[in-house]
Amino acid sequence: MFFHACYELLDQTLSTQAYKQEVAKLTPLGMRRANRFNLLAVYGALCCNARFGVSKNTHVFVATEYGPVGSLMRVLGQMQKGYLAPFDFLGLNTNASFYVAKALGVQGRHAMVTSHDISLEKALHLAYVDMRAGEAEAVLVGLVDETLAEVPAFERCITNVAEGCVDKSMWFYASTQPQGAKAEVVMVRETDRQGLLEADCFGYTQVNVTSFAAQDATLMAGLKQANKTVTTVSLARVLEQNSCLHVSQDSLGKMVVMGIKLYP
Repeated sequence: MFFHACYELLDQTLSTQAYKQEVAKLTPLGMRRANRFNLLAVYGALCCNARFGVSKNTHVFVATEYGPVGSLMRVLGQMQKGYLAPFDFLGLNTNASFYVAKALGVQGRHAMVTSHDISLEKALHLAYVDMRAGEAEAVLVGLVDETLAEVPAFERCITNVAEGCVDKSMWFYASTQPQGAKAEVVMVRETDRQGLLEADCFGYTQVNVTSFAAQDATLMAGLKQANKTVTTVSLARVLEQNSCLHVSQDSLGKMVVMGIKLYP
C-alpha cells in the first residue's frame, strides 16, 4: 500500500457555516443540511485529493473515535425539552463515508470504522487487507472527529485532552502503484505489548507511538531498554519525518502496528 497524499486539519475556530462555505468551494454536492461531522469528513477528503484523480474503484473508510457528538448533544438537549428537530436526529446516523464517496464520485466500498483509541489504524488495516486481496486499487482513509469542547467534563473520557478541543479531519490517499509515492506501508499486524517487545519491534529502531500508547509506562520503559528512538506524533506527521514502526494501542492493551517506509 503506497501513500500518495495526506492531509491533516486541526482547527478550533471555524463555525459549521464556515465549513459549509469551504465545502461549497470544492464540490457541487448539496450539503446545506449536513451536520458538522459530515462536513469535516467531506472537506478533509476533498483537500487530500485536490491534486489527484481518484479511481472509480477507490474504497472509502472513515474512522472516528466519537462520531457526530454535536448532533448528539443537540438531540439530548431537545429531548429534555420534549421535541426533536428532524435534521439533528438524522445527523446521528454516521453516514459520512457515503457523503465522501458521493462527493468524489467513487463507486468502491465505503464504511465507517470505530475502535476506541485505534480507530484510524483499524481502518488502515482494513484498507491494507482490501488492497492485498486485490479488491481495491486505491483507498481513501480518514479520521474525523468534532471538537468535544461543548461536552461537559469531556476530559474525563478521553486520552488526549488537547486533541479533544479541536476539530480533526486527517486523510490518506493510497494505491497499489509505487510511482510518485511518498511512503509505503510494508506491514500491518495486530499484537500486544509483549509481542511487540519480544519481536524487538520487528527490526525498527525508530518507533512512533500514539498518545494513548505513550501513557503505558511499561511499554515506554521497554522501548527505552531496547534503545529505540521514540516519537509521539500523528500519522500524518510521521509521513513528513522518518521511516518507522507506528504503534497504536487501546485501553485493553491490543495493538495495531504498521511498518512505514518513506521515499525521498
